[in-house]
Amino acid sequence: DLHVVRALRAPREPIDLTLLHRLHHAMIPALVAIWASGLVLFELRTDLILANVSPKLWTKLAVVSILTLNARAIGRYAIPCLEELARCRFGNLPLRRWIGLACLGGVSAASWLGALALGCFAGLKTLAAAELLVLFGALYAAAIYGAIVLALAARLVPDARDQAIDPSGPITVLPRM
Repeated sequence: DLHVVRALRAPREPIDLTLLHRLHHAMIPALVAIWASGLVLFELRTDLILANVSPKLWTKLAVVSILTLNARAIGRYAIPCLEELARCRFGNLPLRRWIGLACLGGVSAASWLGALALGCFAGLKTLAAAELLVLFGALYAAAIYGAIVLALAARLVPDARDQAIDPSGPITVLPRM
């Protein structure tokens, strides 16, 4: 998302927080639709008999549950945190804040990718529960690790305000090569 990339170099603008609220509120109907369709399919495929539930279906339930809990955590922790620090660029956030935000972002990315994979890839249907656990455990670990690495990298990106051009200063023209 371009808003996140911009926030690495310069503080977020109020419009970004407004957009964040809109996106978060748009997730509520999406999650309701996922749960409604999932529960209907759960009933149709299993007749509500737990012995009929496949490992893939258990994994779907787990991923959507994690996605739902993560959305709640974003609403209760991430959005208020970003509002409180609205004029601070991401790389300058206090350590515990950006680690928390990075973890929530990693869990969110893994959950949406996992839900997409479970819906699109028929090959996952043949995997045993242990194989799905390893696969999705690795997905979540990689996404969280990647989000933390990106958050660490954000601390190394120079603040755009420190690189502002002084219009009264000299202009240096570099020769073409």
